[in-house]
Amino acid sequence: TAIDTTTTTIALDVADADTIAAVDAALSASPAGCDPLDTRQCVLPFPSDATTVEDPRSRTGRRVAFPTAGLPTNANGAAIDPAAWNRNDGFSANTPILAWFADLDPVASDLPSWTDLGASLDPSAPVAIVDTSTGDRIPLWVDVDPAVADGSLLAIRPAISLEAARTYAVGLRGLVDSAGMPVEPSAVFRAYRDRLDTQRPAVEERRTDIESALAALGGVGIDRSTLVLAWSFTTASVENTTATILQMRDETLDGLSGLTPEFEITNVTERPEPGIGRFVEGTYSVPNWLTDEGTPGTVLNRSADATLEITGVVQSPFACTIPDSVLDSDRPARAVQYGHGLLGSHLEVGAGSIVA
Repeated sequence: TAIDTTTTTIALDVADADTIAAVDAALSASPAGCDPLDTRQCVLPFPSDATTVEDPRSRTGRRVAFPTAGLPTNANGAAIDPAAWNRNDGFSANTPILAWFADLDPVASDLPSWTDLGASLDPSAPVAIVDTSTGDRIPLWVDVDPAVADGSLLAIRPAISLEAARTYAVGLRGLVDSAGMPVEPSAVFRAYRDRLDTQRPAVEERRTDIESALAALGGVGIDRSTLVLAWSFTTASVENTTATILQMRDETLDGLSGLTPEFEITNVTERPEPGIGRFVEGTYSVPNWLTDEGTPGTVLNRSADATLEITGVVQSPFACTIPDSVLDSDRPARAVQYGHGLLGSHLEVGAGSIVA
C-alpha cells in the first residue's frame, strides 16, 4: 500500500500479526477521540493534533476537539468539560509538552536541563522540538513530574514562547529504562515510524500528520529509526487567543463612556510602615462576565450559542500603596499596576518584594 503526503508518495509494508494485535489492544483501550499513541491517559502525549479536527473557518485550519470520555475526573467522578478548550483553533504557545513512559531513567536518558539550554540543541539531544514551517529547533528543558507514581511523566518546557498559528514536531529518542535498556516505542508509533500498514482507519487517518512530523525531525538530522515517540501539535492563533479578553475590554470601556468606574474607599491606613505614607483599600463596581460572583469554580458566562455575556455588576477589591515620596511632593507621580495570580490576593501589593 501507499499514502500520499504533501511532497511524495510513501510505500507501506503490511504490519505483522503481532503488531496488529498490539495496535488493536491500544485502540480498544483508547476511547473514541483519544490518542492511541499513549493509552495511559486520553490526551497524552499533550498537546497533540490528534485531539483536533479540521476547521476551514479557523485561522489555523484546525479546531481543538477534546472528547469528554477519557478526560480526567475529580474526586467526585465528574469529568472535565472540554467546551472552552474546544472553541480554540490550537494550543497555548506557552504550554508544557507532556509525554509519559512506564519505565524511564531520567539521568541515564540524559534529559536536557534548565541549567544548560544549549545542550537541548545539540545534534544528539534526546528531545527535540522543531518548527515545521522554518525547520528551526526550539531550546528546551525537561522536568519529571514527581507526583506521578506509575511511570514517568515528562514535562518538556520550551525555553521561548512558541509562535502563534504554527505546527511543531516533537521527537524523543535514546531513552533508557531503569534496567539500562533502551525504551521501546508503542506499537502504534512503531507502525508509523517503520511505515507498517495497520489497516485500521483510526491509525491510518493520522499517518500523514505523523509523516510530516517525522520529516521535520529528519530535517534537523534526527533519524526516524531512532525515535521512540514523535507527534505534532498546532499553536492557537493570536486572534483566537485574544478575542475573548478584547471583547470584555471593549464592551466594558464602551459601557463606561470614558468615565471612571464607580468605586468606594473602604479603609485608609496612614503610615503603615517606614517609607509608605498611605495604604488605601476599596472596591470598584465592574461588569461581571462570570457565571457567579467570581468565586473559585466559576467560568465565563456564555449563552447557548457561546456568545459571551455580562451577568451584572460585581464588586472588585483593590489596594493602593502610596509611598512617602509621592505624598511629600507636589510633582505628578505615575501609577504602577500589579496583577496577582489566580490563587493570590490584591493585598499582595503591600508585600515587601512589591513595595521595594
